[in-house]
Amino acid sequence: MDIKDPRLHKIAIGVLVVVVLVIFWHSRFYSQYVSELDQKQARYEKLMTELNQVKLKAKSLKGLQEEYEQLLERYDKVQMLLPSEKQVAQFLMQLHTASARTQSRVIELAPKSERSKDFYKIADYEIKFNGTFHEFGEFLASAANFPFITNVSEISVKGLDIQTRKSEKEKNFDDMTLEAKFTLSTYYVKEGQKLAGIQP
Repeated sequence: MDIKDPRLHKIAIGVLVVVVLVIFWHSRFYSQYVSELDQKQARYEKLMTELNQVKLKAKSLKGLQEEYEQLLERYDKVQMLLPSEKQVAQFLMQLHTASARTQSRVIELAPKSERSKDFYKIADYEIKFNGTFHEFGEFLASAANFPFITNVSEISVKGLDIQTRKSEKEKNFDDMTLEAKFTLSTYYVKEGQKLAGIQP
């Protein structure tokens, strides 16, 4: 190899020009675009992470919406059993229907003072009832099937004496054998505990 060979000079100059061009390209273009490319790569990764988080939230949101709808259905069912206000008219209508269905007599109906619990109130009624043992059982079964929650307590049952049974039979053409006194309780939600304006 001869250092004075013009071909070797051309190759050396060509390699030198290529190296200078690569250095120029790297310093002027590539390094600027590398930092921009790194920024875009970091932004892309951040967006992908956010997208995955949104997908997870969307899945959990769908689950929450389904759970919310199920809870609303349950609330509607409970609301039928536990009305949002005292329903005296409906209570009296149900009581009359139960009495007529069993062919018994509600002689006395006296409201007692209301009691308050956690989120509901209890309206108690003292009831005096005349009828047969079978009619009393049917009446209690009817009260248990009212479309709202009821509870019977403080039951006192006594047989009617013969004189009262005869006078009752003459009045009603029916053989009344017992007199029952009991407390019938109905329930409703307190004013401040109502869930208003629920929309699915």
